[in-house]
Amino acid sequence: MGYPYSMTYTVSAGDTILAAHYNTANNEHINNNIPESIDDYSANATEMKATADPYPAGSESLATTLDGEIQRIRYVINQILKSTQWYIFPDLVTKTTTYTATLADRIILCSTAGGAWSLTLPAASGNTDKTYYIKKTTGDAYALTIDGNASETIDGSTTLALSTQYDSVLIACDGSNWHTLAQKDADLTTFSNVVEDATPQLGGFLDANGNYMQTEKGGDIASASPLVIDTDGDYFDVTGTTGFAAMTVVADRQFTLQFDGALTMTHHATNLDLPGESNITTAAGDVAIFQSTGSNTVQCISYVKADGTAVVGGSATEGTAVLSTGEGGGTKFLREDGDGTSSWQTAPVTSVSGSTGAVADGDIDHDSLANFAANEHFTQANITATGTVASGTWQGTAVDGTYVDLEGTELKSTGEAGGTKFLREDGDGTCSWQAAAGGIASVAADGSPQLGGFLDANGNYMQTEKGGDLTSASPLVIDTDGDYFDVTGTTNFTAMTVAADRQFTLQFDGVLTMTHHATNLDLPGEANITTAAGDVATFQSTGSNTVQCISYVKADGTAVVGSVEGTAVLSTGEAGGTKYLREDGDGTCSWQTAGAGDAILGDTAGNKLRVLTVRLVGQGSSNIKCKGYHDGIGFNISANYSGSTSASFTKSGSATVGSGATEVTYSLHAAGVQLTVNMVEAITNILQSGWSYNDTGVDTDTNCSISDGNLQINFKNSVTGANIDISGIGSTTYLDIQFLLIIGGGG
Repeated sequence: MGYPYSMTYTVSAGDTILAAHYNTANNEHINNNIPESIDDYSANATEMKATADPYPAGSESLATTLDGEIQRIRYVINQILKSTQWYIFPDLVTKTTTYTATLADRIILCSTAGGAWSLTLPAASGNTDKTYYIKKTTGDAYALTIDGNASETIDGSTTLALSTQYDSVLIACDGSNWHTLAQKDADLTTFSNVVEDATPQLGGFLDANGNYMQTEKGGDIASASPLVIDTDGDYFDVTGTTGFAAMTVVADRQFTLQFDGALTMTHHATNLDLPGESNITTAAGDVAIFQSTGSNTVQCISYVKADGTAVVGGSATEGTAVLSTGEGGGTKFLREDGDGTSSWQTAPVTSVSGSTGAVADGDIDHDSLANFAANEHFTQANITATGTVASGTWQGTAVDGTYVDLEGTELKSTGEAGGTKFLREDGDGTCSWQAAAGGIASVAADGSPQLGGFLDANGNYMQTEKGGDLTSASPLVIDTDGDYFDVTGTTNFTAMTVAADRQFTLQFDGVLTMTHHATNLDLPGEANITTAAGDVATFQSTGSNTVQCISYVKADGTAVVGSVEGTAVLSTGEAGGTKYLREDGDGTCSWQTAGAGDAILGDTAGNKLRVLTVRLVGQGSSNIKCKGYHDGIGFNISANYSGSTSASFTKSGSATVGSGATEVTYSLHAAGVQLTVNMVEAITNILQSGWSYNDTGVDTDTNCSISDGNLQINFKNSVTGANIDISGIGSTTYLDIQFLLIIGGGG
């Protein structure tokens, strides 16, 4: 219908039309001949869907009216979108199982987490120029198969597989078949050296080949919560004094941190598993080793304090501090008697048959010695001064090849020809001379990789793989599918089955006993160890089945040897009520009463422990409203969530709520990036803080501090560190910040 507009002059029968009337009417028609005033062409669904092919059968179809021109433009739009209607834009879809693509689809994201499946394309006929962008989004072993309709092909093949996470393909239809326009496939890449491979993987255990493995020292890490572990090394210095309760780190990493100052790591059973399941306050020079068993799931497997003391409850005893009160009768040795106690014993016999010198010529009777059968003898005459057999017949077994050391020049290749060859162990107990094999496309293709020099980490970290669980057995068999294992079950063992030159870490899931052996299983303190759930130990195999424990961290944080139970610490001669053992800063300790605001947090007149919540509510137009909720003295009790006397102000503004002992003043920085809560009673310490919000679009990191006894809150982007104007959070958004504070006193 035509666009309505008012006529300046309406002609009536018998009127005389003047030039002014005619000119005015003409101008009104000209001025209103604009798109807004022209008749519509979508008054109903039929008109809305009308299209016309501008190039049917290879010749132009000319438009003779404006609606014909619009129909042709609509046709071209629909050919580009390949949608059901020219005005319906194709959507992005996500699929997890067998699916046939529709013409309305454009981008298809595919998950194969539940297993392999096929994506079938629509018939090519009639769909010339239709394109799809298809991507496999999950990291698993299952392939996504793209299948042409019936016998239709994709680049000549009936199917196309996407096998690796983030593989993707852009395909287009020519009316008969499909063609790839762009494809990303990690499996198509080969490398000439390890440095070119950004995600190297081993095809077998990595043989150091007599070289050392470099552990790169990364850049310093500034302490923060959570602590972000960089990827430019395996060993880092942690600067600053900000405590943390979690780390940001990928799975299967082992890394070492040296702390440059005092901060507190808060124990968490999953996020940050610490020895003794308790918090640790670091000191300058402390060094800890951590293992990430999952993304952001970290366990401390070794912690060495700079002063050499145990992390929890340890007591080191100097040799001169071990006394032998009341003992006499010559030199004695402290012996473990096998029942959990020790006693002073005389030295064992050091000569044969009581002799104090060398054995005289004659028989040495071994009848009563362990490991010798009765009536076995040998004479001194048969042994020369150098210890070789001078005469007689060797009665032992034949000399085995394992006892023969051969230099390379002593190995001959009789009858071999045809260029340089190498001696290969053929896997059946024999060897043969073989020509050198060809090169490899990647490290993963080498089933027995060896280093030709030290391995440069090149600014990256070295992955430590978590293998499958090991079932406890005697001996304990160490698998080759990783470097970190859980040991299940409670079967004791005295040895391990493991190849030489391996370093591996075991976490015990239950109670069992490892029996010390000087060669097979060398344990700390040269004593047996009874494990507990959560204990972690690191071992080094210096030879085949020859293992040494180089680190053992108990789950309860106590030392492996010499820990002191709390009930074993006595307070001889102390009286006067409850006291606490204090480290006096000079290497000694003393029993002290609790000091107000010092050793104990108490609800006293000089020192109060309080909880405060500040809620910021966006009001729009850069206005915010501050509401406080608290548990008692020193805070505004009228400005709580349900109250109506909360503080409302703009940037550079402030408002005071309450009076006297309940007065609180809120002040907002001019840039909206800092809020100051001015308390009547000064805040002396922030024990804990946290925040939450009802709008996921707000990504803030609240950095809280004390300024002149008042609470100061800074708002920053948690990723970039940039300041955030909190006054712009929107009228429907609120942000809650909770604090655990000490106010008043001198604590």
